[in-house]
Amino acid sequence: MGIVFGPVPSRRYGVSLGLDIVPLKTCTFSCVYCEVGRTTNMTIERHPFVLKEDLAGELKEVIQVKGVKPDYITFAGSGEPTLNSEIGRMIKHIKRTYPDYPVVVLTNGSLLWMKEVREELLDADIVEASLDTVVEEEYKKLNRPHRDILLSLYIAGLFEFRKVYKGRFIIEVLFAKGINDTEENISRLGDILKRLEPDSVHLNTVVRPPAEKGIEPVDEAFLGKVKERLGRNVEVSTVFHGTKTGFENIRDNILKALIIRPMSREDMQQGFNIGEEELDEYLKDLRKRGLIEEVEFGGKKYFQGIRYKGNIS
Repeated sequence: MGIVFGPVPSRRYGVSLGLDIVPLKTCTFSCVYCEVGRTTNMTIERHPFVLKEDLAGELKEVIQVKGVKPDYITFAGSGEPTLNSEIGRMIKHIKRTYPDYPVVVLTNGSLLWMKEVREELLDADIVEASLDTVVEEEYKKLNRPHRDILLSLYIAGLFEFRKVYKGRFIIEVLFAKGINDTEENISRLGDILKRLEPDSVHLNTVVRPPAEKGIEPVDEAFLGKVKERLGRNVEVSTVFHGTKTGFENIRDNILKALIIRPMSREDMQQGFNIGEEELDEYLKDLRKRGLIEEVEFGGKKYFQGIRYKGNIS
């Protein structure tokens, strides 16, 4: 499997070099809004799906040989990264070898009740964990968690991590219309977040094609009202603002990125620093080979990868 993907544009982290360290859709949740699709391997068992040594080799090729200079190096991708038992070793390697690049871990936070997971994330510069709802019925409907991850255990893990983590701790709350946009959830979230005291809270909604049909975003006005209620250090996630970067083999990396998540033309032009005509050439070639398809969501067109078989040159 390809471990390093991108650089790709991130709404919060500029140009981000992504690390995909678990097999496709291996996760502790199967969120109805997930842009990667339904979880096919639901588990809480941790394994060394990708070794630190393999990650180190790919990063060396991308950063040292190809000269990519991302704003951040981000553990993200096609599943829950904390399921990889090598993540602690990986973070330590990156901090030691590439100290100029902040390390971000995007996690649903569902394994933070495990002491070893908390300890392995301590060296990351930023940990962004999810907490979409604190209402039991909404949690089961929206996040569809592994049966062993009780809501109380999930929330307790966030608090335990907050006690020991010295980096920037962010909570993301994603609202789906008609599911967790309730008064009960907003009120309870306010109480939990006040006690948890994250450095920042990011409010988000469904912006790319979700795993399940019928899942709709809330509107901007709703997020604005929630922001006002939740108070200090709360922001509504905005569109990507990043810096330019150079990268060879753009076509292959566009495909790798589209395998991870759907992207619009604007996403790809910004993330790969290419013009509209050049992007059209790559997309035309990938479509001709049957490797990508076009989908529509919210009145906007996106492209997503169908399969990837390594270098296609």
